Amino acid sequence: MELRAEVTKVGNSLGLIIPSAVARKNGIAYKDRVIIKIMPVTEKSRFFGAAKSLPSGQSVKDEERRNWS
Repeated sequence: MELRAEVTKVGNSLGLIIPSAVARKNGIAYKDRVIIKIMPVTEKSRFFGAAKSLPSGQSVKDEERRNWS
């Protein structure tokens, strides 16, 4: 099962909240132990338009071809 959750601050630690419907569906109760696979999710929107200042691939190829002769 995959669950996307936002990390929250709990004192000096970090925590995850498992929604009650998900806990019930998976038979998870208070004080149960679970295994969590941690994979940070990168927001694609952060990178949208980030390469606008870079030259296009075609212009780089054209420049290299000019330098061949």
